[in-house]
Amino acid sequence: PKRLTKIVRSNAEPFLRHAFETSPFYRDRLSMLFSQGGPVDWDRWENIPLTTEDDVATHRDLLLSRHVDALHGAVVH
Repeated sequence: PKRLTKIVRSNAEPFLRHAFETSPFYRDRLSMLFSQGGPVDWDRWENIPLTTEDDVATHRDLLLSRHVDALHGAVVH
């Protein structure tokens, strides 16, 4: 289990960092996981609230990334 946890976390961290750095919604939601640009504080992971359907409906524009790599194609709203 420890090895699997390490693999999952190392794969998840770039996605979490991308969301934190490029989405206003997730910058706020995930801020407790990041301290001064350091690694994810996994001890606080369970404190992050799940994103709900209401969150998506209410904060759609804030959820969108402000930086999408051109390799991913055009963003359609």
